Formats: sequence, C-alpha cells, structure tokens
Amino acid sequence: MLASLLSRVRHAASTPAAPAPTQRAAEKSRGLAVRCPVEGEIKPLESCSDEVFAKGMMGPGALVLPRDGKVVAPVDGKIEVLFDTLHAFGFRTADGVEVMLHVGIDTVELGGDPFVAHVAQGDTVKAGDLLLDMDLAAIEAAGKSSETLVIVTDAHGGDVRIAHLGWASAGEPMLTIA
Repeated sequence: MLASLLSRVRHAASTPAAPAPTQRAAEKSRGLAVRCPVEGEIKPLESCSDEVFAKGMMGPGALVLPRDGKVVAPVDGKIEVLFDTLHAFGFRTADGVEVMLHVGIDTVELGGDPFVAHVAQGDTVKAGDLLLDMDLAAIEAAGKSSETLVIVTDAHGGDVRIAHLGWASAGEPMLTIA
C-alpha cells in the first residue's frame, strides 16, 4: 500500500482526474460507510488547497475543515501505513477497501511536531477509535492548512459518493462506497 501511495504522488501529474463524487448520497447504503475523522465542515475534494488532491489524482474523497484536534478512525480496518511524521494513515478494511487519511496540507514539513499518535502501524482499529491529537494552533502558526482529507485509494470497483456536506461530528457518515 505504501508503494502504491508513493507511486500515486510521483505520477499524479500524469494521472487523469477521478470522476467527481455527487454532493448528496443516501446516508444509509448497503455498502461501506466512511466516517468523518474530525469535528468540522465537510467540503468537496475540489475545494482542497492542494491541487493533487483537488483534482482527485489520489482518488475520490472529501475534506474536513477541522474545529477539533481529535482525529478518529474513518473505517474499521488495519493501519497498513502510518508515516513517521504522523500526517498520513493508510487503512485496509476487511473487504480490501483502501482508505487514506491525510491530516493537513504540507504538515509533513512539520516533522510530526503538532501530532500525538495513539496508535501504531499494524494496529487494527474500529471506526471512531482515537488515532491522533493534532494541535490546530501550531499548524496554523506554522502557516500550514489543517484541511483533513479522506481519500478512497482503492474502492474495489465501488462507487464512492459524498454522504453529507456541511457540519459534522467525528464519526458521522462522510462517504459511502456502494
């Protein structure tokens, strides 16, 4: 999975954009519900300040403008990737769906300083489990964005849709995969 994520970043400029998710989908889906990882405002991926994410080059998803620094797991699954800088996680669900959680834009440059991890790579988590505390004031003081992205990097052919736009609490449905 790590190689896949790194490959996507390196080749993002040559990758066609993923289709844009719809702005509203039924919250009750027979598929997988991907949960909001932080309290805040859910926005379409196209509004991301990072062009690679905004164009869907890493996959479909959405972002949250966080109001709270508690970051929780968006899905039940195994943490297959956790960067040393604590800014990005890669999850694999029991069904093989791969989800990336990216905390902040360019926060990799902060070397992990504004984050405190409560999990480790290889851990199995349930949606809503506390992953990380982030210091929103430190991120802002460093001139970085706290935009928190949830990207479906492999939906196994499923249709990824935004379940809800606007204000959400951590743990509320954010995306559905049908």
